[in-house]
Formats: sequence, structure tokens, C-alpha cells
Amino acid sequence: MYINWHCLSFVIILSFSSNIVCQRSSPLKIEKDTAVYELLTEYHHYSELDRLLQKWQSDYSKIAKAFNVGKSITGRNLLVMRLTSPLGTDIENEQDENQLLKPKFKYVANMHGDETIGREMMIALIYYLLLNSKSDARVNRLLSTTDIYIMPSMNPDGFENAVAGLCESPNMNGRGNGMKVDLNRDFPSQFAPLQKLINGTSVDLFYERQPETIALMKWILKENFVLSANLHGGSLVASYPFDETIHHVDHTYSASPDDSLFR
Repeated sequence: MYINWHCLSFVIILSFSSNIVCQRSSPLKIEKDTAVYELLTEYHHYSELDRLLQKWQSDYSKIAKAFNVGKSITGRNLLVMRLTSPLGTDIENEQDENQLLKPKFKYVANMHGDETIGREMMIALIYYLLLNSKSDARVNRLLSTTDIYIMPSMNPDGFENAVAGLCESPNMNGRGNGMKVDLNRDFPSQFAPLQKLINGTSVDLFYERQPETIALMKWILKENFVLSANLHGGSLVASYPFDETIHHVDHTYSASPDDSLFR
């Protein structure tokens, strides 16, 4: 058995239009949509993100739970908001029997610290779902039938190191984590053995990986996510199910058995 971390996380490169909310006629809904758009007028640094999640957890305690799955290399929490209705048991401490038949969906953004749009969109998505949890039938249905987990930033250190307008600076400032490691390429290959020998000693898949990567791997192993999206920013990318083979050579096309179907 092998674990394909990218397929397990079901990495999806998404493009979004600026019209993220359908046009509405109700004054109350227009007011809520406006509140979400106003939230997007500035970037939210780590302390502000933490404050918002704690506030929303307090304001919407029946459907929202903020927690973390680990820490960055500099000690910042990898923050997650869980949204579902009703919330039920504290997910950190014990199995929630009431949610066993609800599919779990995971959003992760800001894996590259200088790819910031996904981070802000996930913050806005959390707020949008909370604001409309009672008044919007579609949102209410989503929360009632899905267990949603949103991590706005997998790389809080990289985000804090990034400089607005310098995304393509020579040193790629903020792209990697606090150790300048590209977290997107720190996960193990699906073809890597579960154990490998280094200098005659057997080590596991967590060996010498960054704390952010380890935290995500352990979280993925702990939860039965049925589908996930990983948001990146920048160039348009079409990602196929197979992005490598057991004899992989970089920059070569690796067709899956059902390649014609995907094409």
C-alpha cells in the first residue's frame, strides 16, 4: 500500500472570478455580501487571522470550531476552522459519533507564502458561510450535510516574510517557509517506500521533513477526508492525476491508464 499525498489531498488548482457571490435582491443578503467584500480590502496577517477565527468561533459556537493541527518552524499555529451544523463533539479530543456519515471536505491555502489570494479567499469563505448559515438555504444545506475544514494558511511564516509587489523577487521572498523550504515539494512521493534506509538506519516518511509538512501529513492520516482543494496563485495550471511515475523524469508527461478520459 502506498500513499499518494497529492492525490490524497486532491490538489486542485482553482481559478476564481471576481463575482464570488450570486447577485441578490434581499437587502439583508446584499448587506452580508458587502460585509464579505469589505473583509477583502486588506491582507490579514497572522495575529489578525487568529483574532478573527477566535471571534467567529465565539459568535457562531454551534457551527464553528477553531483549532490548530501543529506549528510552523517559528512556532506559529497552523490554524483551521471547522464548520458544520450541528457542530457536535470537540474534534480534537474524541470521535464525533454524530458526524460519521457526513463527508469531510478540506480546503488548504497559502502553501506558498507569497501566493496570497487563496489565503484571503478562504478567510472570506469562512465569513460568508457563517453570515449566511441561517438565512441562505444552499449554505444551510452545505453545513448540514458536509463537515468542512478550512486552513487559510499552511505557511504563515512565508506569508509574514513576503513583500507585496515582490512575488517574483530573485530570492522568492516568502515562497518557502521560515527555513526557505518549498512546502509544496516537501511531501513524499507516492512511489517512496514507507520505510527507507539512510546510512544503514531505517527511517520513516516523516524523516527530515518540515514541521508544517509533518503536521499536514498527520492530519490527513487522522481524518477521513473524501475530497480536498489546495489553492495556489499565479500561472494557470492543468494538473493531471499522475504527475510522476516510478521511473519519473522531470518535465516529462506521465499519462494515467485513463488518460484519454481526462483529456
